[in-house]
Amino acid sequence: ALHLLGEKVEYQLQSGSEARQVTGPCNAVQQRNLQLCGLLQDVHVHVNSLLGSLPEDAAKVLSAAAVLLDKVQEECLQPLFKQFQERLEKAMLAMHKDNWSQKANADTTVCSQYMEELISVM
Repeated sequence: ALHLLGEKVEYQLQSGSEARQVTGPCNAVQQRNLQLCGLLQDVHVHVNSLLGSLPEDAAKVLSAAAVLLDKVQEECLQPLFKQFQERLEKAMLAMHKDNWSQKANADTTVCSQYMEELISVM
């Protein structure tokens, strides 16, 4: 049943460009993927809490299923984390283009484009 749950969640995951968006609030696709991931996490926690009280053979089978659920959760979040990583790398590479010799006025603070981009990504 746990393997089937993992497969069904895999089929329902969406991985298009909307799933990889890292600007603005979560969109509907991301919310659905996160809900599916949360469901798998809940099941995983409950399965792991049972493992200690089960016979060894049953615990092995459920443990393998729990590993499968972990992999599906990773697949669920991987597109979003990959896009976030790419944006951070792009912002960090832009650091070398900034003019670091620019001075601020007494009443203002100058923030480089590099820092502005990092702040917006975070």
